[in-house]
Amino acid sequence: MACADCDECGFRFSSVTVANASTQVELIATRYRHVLTANAENSRLRRRPAERVWSPLEYAAHLRDVLLLFGRRVDAILQEFEPQLEVVSHDDEVARGKYNQLDVPVLTEQLSAAARGLAVGLEGLHPEEFARRGFRNDEARTVLEIAQRAVHESYHHLVDIERGLGLPGTANP
Repeated sequence: MACADCDECGFRFSSVTVANASTQVELIATRYRHVLTANAENSRLRRRPAERVWSPLEYAAHLRDVLLLFGRRVDAILQEFEPQLEVVSHDDEVARGKYNQLDVPVLTEQLSAAARGLAVGLEGLHPEEFARRGFRNDEARTVLEIAQRAVHESYHHLVDIERGLGLPGTANP
């Protein structure tokens, strides 16, 4: 199933291709390292702007977890024929993980490691491997779509983080 472009963050799914997927995923760490490091002492970093809206730090930790999840999904697809993919309740993970208590430098390193891990998993794959698929709740996901979704999540949540920190938007690709 092809992904539609995102009107809210301006992300174009077609910007992530078989040729650049690994590089695009690896760039996630650079974008997040900058915003998290520059705003580590910002009082808004750990504050939820509304009742059902995560704090900027919670969004960053969520992205770390998504990148790890997507890495596991890619591994499953490459190791099995059309596997059922792991499904996670992200709201439960945020609550259970006490993300607003996380240390910013540690989280930044974990997010970088998660991005690098997924990027390494995509490096050197042949085009036919990017077309392999697994199923999440009976909906097919190819390796390329997972890579596209990873990069989209990073752009989209960077918009959420910038909004939560009161920063002018810079996330758009």
